[in-house]
Amino acid sequence: MPEEQRQRRLARAEALEHMSPQDRMSLNLSGRRLAALPQDRKALVRRAFQDLSSVPLDQRQTVLDSNRYQGVFSPEERGILSDFLRVEPYQPAQ
Repeated sequence: MPEEQRQRRLARAEALEHMSPQDRMSLNLSGRRLAALPQDRKALVRRAFQDLSSVPLDQRQTVLDSNRYQGVFSPEERGILSDFLRVEPYQPAQ
């Protein structure tokens, strides 16, 4: 595994470790909700997740709350993204 990928996994695991049990339950529920989405919506949410991973942590919620994201994603889909992004380390665009 490349070092960069290894470091991201470690950072994600550490973030999960520091989450409250309620936040972990919310994250697990979001995983089930993502799996239940239609294939096209699931792909769109995954692409948005990849894009938002390159947004600094303190700006992610602002982007999710923007008119652009509100026009494309349902509140449920934005909630899924929000939950997943809480444990995703920042990865600058390359």
